[in-house]
Order: sequence, then C-alpha cells, then structure tokens
Amino acid sequence: LRFIARKIPAKYLKELDYLIIHSIAQLAEYKDSFPQQRQIYLLHHPEEHIHGHADEFSEMRRSFQGKIVTISPFTAGQVADHLPDPPVALNPISPIVWSQRISFDPERRRRDVLFFWKEATTGAQGSEVAKNLLERRPGTTLTIWCRSRKQHETAARKFPEAKMVLSLSEEELSQLYMDHSFLLFPSVYEGFGMPPVEAMACGCIPVLRPGVGVADLYARDGENSVAWQGD
Repeated sequence: LRFIARKIPAKYLKELDYLIIHSIAQLAEYKDSFPQQRQIYLLHHPEEHIHGHADEFSEMRRSFQGKIVTISPFTAGQVADHLPDPPVALNPISPIVWSQRISFDPERRRRDVLFFWKEATTGAQGSEVAKNLLERRPGTTLTIWCRSRKQHETAARKFPEAKMVLSLSEEELSQLYMDHSFLLFPSVYEGFGMPPVEAMACGCIPVLRPGVGVADLYARDGENSVAWQGD
C-alpha cells in the first residue's frame, strides 16, 4: 500500500495491482496511464454540484470501465440517473478520533455549543440559530470552527465574544468535540458528513438537518441528536 500526494509516476504505476482514485479529475488523469479495469473510483460526492459540467461528468462515469463505489446512500442517489445501484462503502471514522473518545468525561464541565461554519450560506443560517440562542440564553458559551480564513474573519465579526478555532489536528479536533455539549452543523449538502459522526463518538450531540449525508443512518432526534427543522 503506497500513499502519494501527487500524480503517481509511471514507474510506480507499473508496480500496482489496483489504483483507487477519488475525483473526476483523477479519472481523466489516469485514463490512459493505468488500466481502468483495475481502477476503483471512490465517489465522495458528484463534483458537478460545485463545478458544473453535469453532462460531461455523468458520461465520464458512465463510460468508466473500472469499479465505482460511493461513500453513502445519499451519494449513490445523487448519481442514480447514470449509475444504477452503485455499491456503497461507508467512510470510516478517523482512528485518531475514535481512540481519543475513551478519555471523554461526562462529568467534566464543558462549553455549550460548537458551531461548524463551513461556508457562507449555511454559516449565515447557523448564525441566526446561534443569535437566537444567545438572546434566549445569554450565558451560552459559543465556539466557532471554520475551515477557511475568509469564513473565520466573517464569523469573528458577527460573534466577537465567541471563541474562534481554525486549522486543527485530529487530536485537537477530538478534544474540541469533547469540550462541547452540542455541535451546530447547518450544512445542507454532504456526501457523507463526518463532523456529526465524530462529535457523537466524542460525546458531543449534533444539531443537524435530516437527510444530509448519512444522517438518516444514525441520527435519532431526541435520542442521540437534535433535528434541525425548517430553514
């Protein structure tokens, strides 16, 4: 098993039995340099959702001669118009996050809400929930986790009193989950949606929209999660 962060040199390709690819770009990149019959395309989400070119990408998948495996029933449904009944292999949780969960102490005092601010639109929607919560319960402690500097700056302007976090290691992320009671996850589109699963493993209850990613496979409103109703 060899992990390479860039295009695989031809000399390494000759040594491989199978090649696992993760994007439509890699599908095109290795089309003529490695037999497609020995390629496995692990499909996280249809790239046309972000980049467009739906017809071209659909045809590339339809004509692919290797094996296409999706990471969730949601993703499988998104490509069902051109890939009927693709197999599903659920994403595993990070071994680091899973191993850290044993240090969770339910008796320890924690902060209240960890708000995952992924991008502008759902960040704005989540901020309305957070503002309403702070108005009704002024003592609520809020931490905002962003994955980009731009979103980090926007969130900091809206919530100057909140604790801000950016660029975390998996160990730090595990501790962040364990330090909070709830994860506010406003995302509306996920191929899988790993943060709520990680949060649950670390004793942090996710607040999320039903039907997003694999939420319907594990989220039980009022039992292990809180369903986000409406817009």
